[in-house]
Amino acid sequence: MIFRMTILIAEDDDFAVLMLKKMLRNLASEIIVAKNGHEAVEKFRLRPDIQLVLMDILMPEMDGYEATRNIREQNKHVVIIVQTALVQPSDREKAFNAGCTDFINKPLNRDTLTRLIRNHINQD
Repeated sequence: MIFRMTILIAEDDDFAVLMLKKMLRNLASEIIVAKNGHEAVEKFRLRPDIQLVLMDILMPEMDGYEATRNIREQNKHVVIIVQTALVQPSDREKAFNAGCTDFINKPLNRDTLTRLIRNHINQD
């Protein structure tokens, strides 16, 4: 199923970006990539039609927590899913406190990611 939505991937690892694009190709009409938190915030500001943000936490220049807070200030309703290798309960709590909608651990599983996205996008 294609949702015809625009997705922002905030991820500094090229291989992870490639894998995410492959996983998301049937879920989006457009995928935008940001290599750091500053770039993610700016690309989101320039593209108010973005419906989903996949946010890595450990990025250069501005981490995913701060980028999530900045994006959340711009839009209270956009779906922001944190995707990270950090697995401590405190990491989850910090992500939710920053304003993320949901949280998924790396390595990502395509079915789990797809189900998570559909759960949040279908809430409209």
